[in-house]
Amino acid sequence: MPKKAVTKSRGFSLIEIIIFMGVMGIFIVLLFSALNSFFKSRSTSRKLNALQETTTYVLNELTQEIHWSDQAVIGDNGLLDSLTLEQTQIDEYDEPITVYRVFEVENGQFFKDNAPLSGPDIKVVGFEIQNLASETPDASDETPVQCLSISLELEYLGSEPKISSAHQTTISLRKMKFQSI
Repeated sequence: MPKKAVTKSRGFSLIEIIIFMGVMGIFIVLLFSALNSFFKSRSTSRKLNALQETTTYVLNELTQEIHWSDQAVIGDNGLLDSLTLEQTQIDEYDEPITVYRVFEVENGQFFKDNAPLSGPDIKVVGFEIQNLASETPDASDETPVQCLSISLELEYLGSEPKISSAHQTTISLRKMKFQSI
């Protein structure tokens, strides 16, 4: 009896297709979860960068204005503090004039002379100013050393999880007069 020749089929069996689809499914799930993690991390990094830039900008504005000021008044503005700076400048007629700079927080936004310093997507959670003036004069100077401690806490709105940043700086001056009300 003659034997029939067995011919191999050139297609894939059902088992091979199922295994291939399972491996590809696992690969696709891993790929998309890695991409999702990357984009979340990138978004968080951008938000933290925005918070850092805003904090640096606000603290630089405060520091610059404080250094140019002759007097500072720290006052309670509802829940958060405000800072009013008094500067004596010379006008075009060589006459001294007094200019006031007001830093305050209103509705979660930081303002300098009613102009916003923080973006609409960044909320000021905490702004505190403390007068750390020493009552004992420095050995080389008869006037007390004046110090301000400024704390600023910001939060990025609409982010999950919550993204916030807190910073504190101390500014030491010799000429400025501070008042707390």
